[in-house]
Amino acid sequence: MALLRGDALDNFRQMVVSAKKIEPHWHVGSDHWLDRALVKLWRQYIELRAEIEVAASDAASKAQADLEMWRKRLSELNPDALREEVEKEARMISAIDAQPYERVAARFSGRLMPLFTEVTILSAALCEADINLALEWGCSFIGKPELFVLIESRTTVDKWRHGPKMLLSDYLLPSDSGEFEALGRVSRERNRLIHPKAHVQVQGRKNRLAEKHKSLGTAEVLFWLPRFFSLPFDLTDFLRGCTPVNGAKFPVLSHRGEIKRASQHRLACAVDLDSSGEGVKKTETTASGRQPPLSSNL
Repeated sequence: MALLRGDALDNFRQMVVSAKKIEPHWHVGSDHWLDRALVKLWRQYIELRAEIEVAASDAASKAQADLEMWRKRLSELNPDALREEVEKEARMISAIDAQPYERVAARFSGRLMPLFTEVTILSAALCEADINLALEWGCSFIGKPELFVLIESRTTVDKWRHGPKMLLSDYLLPSDSGEFEALGRVSRERNRLIHPKAHVQVQGRKNRLAEKHKSLGTAEVLFWLPRFFSLPFDLTDFLRGCTPVNGAKFPVLSHRGEIKRASQHRLACAVDLDSSGEGVKKTETTASGRQPPLSSNL
């Protein structure tokens, strides 16, 4: 029984205690906050990218002005020089042929690369957390939890590509899809960051390990960052849109919030998925085996 507290809710509390309990058909839960961490970093990314875009545009204008100035100065100082020589020298000094973002790379690398590191590690971790949840739930839901053990130690890429086939005979994650491409890339970048190799050079000779890893340029980082942000949510949207397992869709405990879907990721996904995640408790339960409405806060 509920102890009386002497307020207007005594009767209500007694009704709650006396109510018939319904055992849920299935329940999943998670205590990670990877999705919230990514949403928080997304706001930083948007602000930083805007700064970089403005700086790159200003640098491009300056490079063009510098090119004209050096053409004139070099021609005046070297009247006997060939036009081609003057042009080559002017373009080199003005950096007119440099990639737009690389002109400002030094100014922003101290903020951009730590952000890239965080997002890469979080994205890869969330991709793994989401597929582990889906596979463990599915294997348990069909009464064969031992199946999950068979794939638990495989790579995240293998789990996403082959794991759901244990539950859905028609499952296919196309190898030519943007999502699959990004999944492979984020996994490789995550491994590179988690297991860094030293760059050692002795008497002009580099060690073999250093040659295997190429530093990313600013343009490449800016290309992959929004895709890494979007990837875990795009994959779970795709999985959610697959054939239900015994009448139930795969559970989703991560929410993209403000993170925009990457334009390169075009796999079909479940419609009307709630992506706000505001005030959402990290749990999902049904009493009948049917999913709650997709628009509800899970």
